[in-house]
Amino acid sequence: MIYTPFIWFPLTSAIISGIVAYYMRGFQDVPSVKPFIRVMWLGASWAFLYALDASTSSIPLKTFIVNVTYIPALLTSIAWFVTALDYTGHAGWLTRQRLIALLILPALFVIAAFTSHHHMLWRYDYQLIWPGPVPTQIASKGIVYWIYFAYMLAMVAATVIVLLSSFQNRNLYPHNTILLIIGLLIPSITGTLFVFGFLPVRGFDWTSTSFIFQTALYIWAILRGHLFNIIPIARAIVMEDMDDMVIVTNLRGYIVDLNRAAQSMLGLSPTTIGTAPNTLSQPWAALFEDYNREFYKGEVLINIQGAQRDFDLSISPIKDKQGQILGRLFLLHDTTEKNQVKRNLQQQNAYFSILHQITLDLLNQQEPENLLNNIAEHAASLVSAQHGFIFLAEGDVITLRAATGEFSQNIGKSEPKPGSGVLGKVWREKIPFFTENYGQWEFRDPNYEGENLRAVAGVPINAGDDIIGVLEVANTNDTRIFNNDELEILNRFATLAALVLNNAQLYRAAQHELTERKNTEEELRLANQKLHSQLLEIQALESILREQVIRDPLTGLYNRRHLNEMLERELAYASREGSPISFVMIDIDHFKNINDNFGHGPGDKILQSLVNQILGQTRVGDIICRYGGEEFLAVLPNVTSETAFQIAERWRTAFSESKTLVENEEVSTTISCGISTFPMHGDRGDTLINRADQAMYHAKKTGRNKVVTWREEFAQTGRLRSL
Repeated sequence: MIYTPFIWFPLTSAIISGIVAYYMRGFQDVPSVKPFIRVMWLGASWAFLYALDASTSSIPLKTFIVNVTYIPALLTSIAWFVTALDYTGHAGWLTRQRLIALLILPALFVIAAFTSHHHMLWRYDYQLIWPGPVPTQIASKGIVYWIYFAYMLAMVAATVIVLLSSFQNRNLYPHNTILLIIGLLIPSITGTLFVFGFLPVRGFDWTSTSFIFQTALYIWAILRGHLFNIIPIARAIVMEDMDDMVIVTNLRGYIVDLNRAAQSMLGLSPTTIGTAPNTLSQPWAALFEDYNREFYKGEVLINIQGAQRDFDLSISPIKDKQGQILGRLFLLHDTTEKNQVKRNLQQQNAYFSILHQITLDLLNQQEPENLLNNIAEHAASLVSAQHGFIFLAEGDVITLRAATGEFSQNIGKSEPKPGSGVLGKVWREKIPFFTENYGQWEFRDPNYEGENLRAVAGVPINAGDDIIGVLEVANTNDTRIFNNDELEILNRFATLAALVLNNAQLYRAAQHELTERKNTEEELRLANQKLHSQLLEIQALESILREQVIRDPLTGLYNRRHLNEMLERELAYASREGSPISFVMIDIDHFKNINDNFGHGPGDKILQSLVNQILGQTRVGDIICRYGGEEFLAVLPNVTSETAFQIAERWRTAFSESKTLVENEEVSTTISCGISTFPMHGDRGDTLINRADQAMYHAKKTGRNKVVTWREEFAQTGRLRSL
């Protein structure tokens, strides 16, 4: 070994590259940073090995060091390619098979280098030039060496092409992409000049020294240019496979990114990137204009192609590590179907409430006329109709027996069977029927032409296999039509009307028998028993409907039934994609003491406070459910065990520092959390939940107010829970 001042060039390069790699460890949760760190470490290794080469005067030793140097040099080119794929959002292209294919040629090149003394395919005819500024070794180059050189240039070209391709469909702050390309080209150009002998100091390779300029450029970009901040964070949020629409704008309000769902719904293409939202088609331009704010969370109604759809709109800022706002994230979640289910459920609940009241009125022997009017009124209200009617058969005629509004003056009017208009059609065919525009219907009743009736619907009132009446609803001066679901609701009210009529008939028969025979008490008892049985059936149906509700009424979280339905799908998706899922079991410490000391009302406030804090720190795709009394389960897709631990720690810290006002007293408590992760800790939902519960139980046993990740020894001491 000898000393020459020239070794300080590659040594300085190695030190700077190593410092950058070490510093970037704090950004490993940001996409594309991990492969970038590998690039820096490989560059540092390359420069250090060349410093050893420059301080060696032995040809065999120099040859060995140079051959070893080819390893980080080749791996650096591959690491750069992987970094470019990850940075531009194409990491999924690099499968394990393709990575192995990329490593085949480098492996052959290294073998050729280490066996070069047996052939002339690599480098041969070694000569040592010394004395001079630095002992350098020169050699002739064989055909395989030139293939190696072409491979290195091809990898650089492929990396540059991948980086440049991002301009076609993503405006990922192009100045950062250009900085990456410049930094990549600096050592590439230097190495090319060295191979062809255009650099000073013959035989001294300045490629590793050029890393100084490369890393200096990246240090400036990281500290001042926000490299690896806004772009990776946005791409991590804007997942291409999300059903929700995601749009990212910069501080000027220009669109800088949008996912496939947004492109499809807005009818846009990637060329929209970089344009102002007011250039979009309606109603989207108006949406961005009306909600031009930094924070927002609420529901919006958007008319799309004549149909109104419901969306949950969330607007949040995108910040860098220093808290500087770099842009805004618009998240639109289509809740039309969910809200329709909710409205249907509310409609069902309203129906059963009415059914319950009418049943009680039946048991209290209310007058049938009053009950029929109530049925007509409630039926019209529940399907958003302005009018309701009930027609009943009386001998050879059909008589109007119940009507709402101004039509009530027609009660008692009759017409011969089978009737006209919708009434006659339902009576003849004995099936539900509706018309969208009664005024233009060819079979309309001419007696109602002056009433401006629009949508009219009717359903039969049956007693066994016989039709005994018709229930109708109608809209006036309104374009709203009825649908099949609303016909089904009308059918239920028709059943109620039949029940009222049947009860009235039974009651009249019982009264008649009472005047003639003294033993009618048993018949009345049987009639009331039948009514009571019907009431029990109604109550059972009402109970089943409530059971179908998937949310916990106190916290609004998903309940365990909904968890069972979603968990199988999430695990199947994670298994298919090879992604993790973390389970966090959360339990409020000493919650029983809170209920004992303050009552359940304050306890509920603390539960709601914890839920609000957790929901405020979770993603849209996370599943949070109430698992038990004071126990909650968080299912975090695509979250590793380590990240889940950090998330749970934030929840624990925030909750322990919060206070809830109870009876003019600030009350605070803590939580204990247990974590298990798929597939590390199991591949079944019930197993993972049990292990998260065991970890939480261990946290409680060892002092509470802590987060514990499941370990194998917990299986011997923890409790078992079933899903």
